[in-house]
Amino acid sequence: MARITSAPTAIKIESDSSLAGESRAISSNSFRVYAGGGLNNRLPHPTSRIPCDATEDGRSAFHTIVDWCGKGVYDPTTRRVQWIGKGTGNASGGYVYNVLAIYDEIKDSWSAIRGFKSPEQSTATFGIGHTYDNNCIDIKGRRHYKKQFNDVAGSSGKFYVYNLDSGTFESGISGPSGDPGSDSFGPADFLPPRGAQGSIWYAHGTQGSSRTMISEYSVANRSWSTLAPQGTFPAFPRYMGSGGVMSYNPRAFGGMGGVLLGGASEIVYLIRADTTSRNLATTVTAGAGAPIAVGFGFGGSHLCRDPSGSGWLLFVGAGGLNRVYHFAGTNWTPRASLPLELPGNPFIVIPIDDYGVVWVIKSRPSNVNEPRAWLYKP
Repeated sequence: MARITSAPTAIKIESDSSLAGESRAISSNSFRVYAGGGLNNRLPHPTSRIPCDATEDGRSAFHTIVDWCGKGVYDPTTRRVQWIGKGTGNASGGYVYNVLAIYDEIKDSWSAIRGFKSPEQSTATFGIGHTYDNNCIDIKGRRHYKKQFNDVAGSSGKFYVYNLDSGTFESGISGPSGDPGSDSFGPADFLPPRGAQGSIWYAHGTQGSSRTMISEYSVANRSWSTLAPQGTFPAFPRYMGSGGVMSYNPRAFGGMGGVLLGGASEIVYLIRADTTSRNLATTVTAGAGAPIAVGFGFGGSHLCRDPSGSGWLLFVGAGGLNRVYHFAGTNWTPRASLPLELPGNPFIVIPIDDYGVVWVIKSRPSNVNEPRAWLYKP
C-alpha cells in the first residue's frame, strides 16, 4: 500500500505514469506546471446542459467547485486524486449540482461524477455546499468522506460516504449532537491510528455557541464522542465553519502522528493523535503565529501536511505574501514563491505522499492556455 509512513523517509518514485514522471522531475522547493490529461475539457451537465469541466458544477457558467476550497485526497490503491464539492446556491434539490472530481493517474484523464446523494436522502436533498476543508480519506477502510453543509434548512448535514472500491455512495453519517445546522461545515480529517478502524475528527460549534470543539466519529463503533470541549481553542473567534482547516500528518510528533487545527486566526493548535484520553484538552498546544490568518477562500491561505516530512505547508495567495511557508511546530519558514498565475485565485491543495508533492489546482482561467495547475515539491 501507500507511502504514508510514520517517519520522513526518502521517496523513490518507480511508477511510469505522467504524474509520477512530473513529480520525479521537480527540484526541491519548486513548482512545476502539470494539469493532467483533459482538465480543461468540457461536457454538458446532465441537468443544466451547461458545459463544464471537472472543477465546475454546472449550475451556471463557470460555477467552480474550488471556491472556498480546502484539501483534496489521493487514493494510492486506485491511484486517483479526487475531491467532492459544489459551488454556492444551496436549496432543496440542489444535490443535482454535487460534483466528485476525479483524476485517474493510470489513464491520465479527468472526469466527474455528478448529481449524487446518499441513498437514504430524498429528491428534496440540499447540495453538499462549498468544498471547504473536510474531504478526507480512509485508505485501508476504502472510504472517502465529505461533510455536507446542511440537508434541510436549520439542520446539520451528513458526512457523505463514498466507497472507493465499488465507486458508489453509501448511507451518510449524521453529524454529532448539537452540530449547528447552517454552520455545519467545519474542517475534518481521518486518523487511521485512532481506535480499531480509525476515526474522523471534526471541528465545529454547537447551536447557540460560537466556541469551537472537536468531536470524534469511531468507524468501528459508529458513534460520536467529544474529544476537546468548547473553550479548548480560545484563539478562534468563531465556530470552525468559516475558514477552518484541519490536517493530519502521520509523521508529526516523532512519528506519533498529529493534527494541525486552524480557524481564521494566525494562531494554530497542534494535537497529538496517539493520546488515549477521551478529552484532548490537556494535549493541545498553541503553535507560533502564522504570517496570515490560516484558512481558505478566494486567493487566501491553504494548508495541508508536508507530503514527505513531519510538518505542514501553508500556501498563501493573499496579503502580498504569495509564497509557501513550512511549519513544524515552531517557526513558519518562507519557502518558494507561488507561480505568478496563482495569487488572487481560488485553488485546492492535494498532498500526494507517494510522490512527495502537493498538487495545486486553481479555478478555470478565462484563457485556457494559461497554466492552472502545478505540482510543488517541498
